[in-house]
Amino acid sequence: MLSTLLTRYLLLVSFGLILLDSTILASLVEHTCYLLAWLSYQINHLFNDAIILQTKDILRYAPAGFAVLVGAECSGLHSIWITSAFMLLYPTNYQYKIIGITTTIIILQLINIIRLLSLVYIGQWQPDWFHNVHYYLYPAFFHLASLLILITWASQLPTLPPHAKS
Repeated sequence: MLSTLLTRYLLLVSFGLILLDSTILASLVEHTCYLLAWLSYQINHLFNDAIILQTKDILRYAPAGFAVLVGAECSGLHSIWITSAFMLLYPTNYQYKIIGITTTIIILQLINIIRLLSLVYIGQWQPDWFHNVHYYLYPAFFHLASLLILITWASQLPTLPPHAKS
């Protein structure tokens, strides 16, 4: 049972990740990046005008400071898919799965927006820190957040009996 579930999970995750990196979903990924950059700009604009949206996917410390390109790897979609795949296979009803996936998307994208904004400020004020924060600290934090979402979600759910269908 466990090996079958693990195999299904690995196949679902692999399929989703391959699909996310393919040209089939390139437009979705691209528009997600544009939306993240725009939302980051709008949220920052509530507090100050230090960050501008230079293009649809470039956040820049105004007017000619450090810039961050919001690329496909910044979309958060890979982590969202890995977390959602687990939720899709978890033995509970679809209502809980939809709530979990929706909550995952919202929480991870809010974290992602904070990450993007902070990277612009770090790049502007502490450029020596940027590489380590961007490539080591934030990915680890993002995956930890995904894991905590999964643990919290799974611990709050009633499970279906083994013979019940999800």
